[in-house]
Amino acid sequence: MALDLKINVQTTDDCRNLVIEDVTGNYSATNPGGWGQLNISPSSLEYSITIAIQVYIGDEDSVKAIEGSFKLDAFDDSVILPNKDSLKGFKLSVTNDMLNAAINTSYTSKELSDGLIVVKTLLVHINDSTDIDAEDTVEFINKCMVSNLVDKTLTAVNTNTDLDDPELIERVLLAKSLLTNLN
Repeated sequence: MALDLKINVQTTDDCRNLVIEDVTGNYSATNPGGWGQLNISPSSLEYSITIAIQVYIGDEDSVKAIEGSFKLDAFDDSVILPNKDSLKGFKLSVTNDMLNAAINTSYTSKELSDGLIVVKTLLVHINDSTDIDAEDTVEFINKCMVSNLVDKTLTAVNTNTDLDDPELIERVLLAKSLLTNLN
């Protein structure tokens, strides 16, 4: 069986970083697509990883995809490798500034914009980067900012005094309901 690269994508709680993490695991009878044994070794001396990130940005008229890419070895300060010679279990934290530089655009805030983000991870042999040895594509819907706003609204309600304001309670419940439907 070939390596079945598995990537997890999420944002940090403050909505400022996109975290991309390898969750492939080791080869075993229960994980035949894992690193090593019959599959590809996770050696960073033999293989490299490139991550392409597409951010979908919309306005009143259309939605367009803007793409940037990252090579893990170019971001030493933002990559965690549990073992310096292994790609297994890598974690890349992409800040909004890094993403803006890669996609050649700028947002007005430090937080990542809510919306669709597609992360494509490619594993290639260092001596032949034209042949893709493994890949994974993850469609991640970022709703971090909306979620934080709803949480802030829910915690701002004072149950001692605000329960007398049915309009406020209705708005808070609507916000929570809309977020639940997004999830």
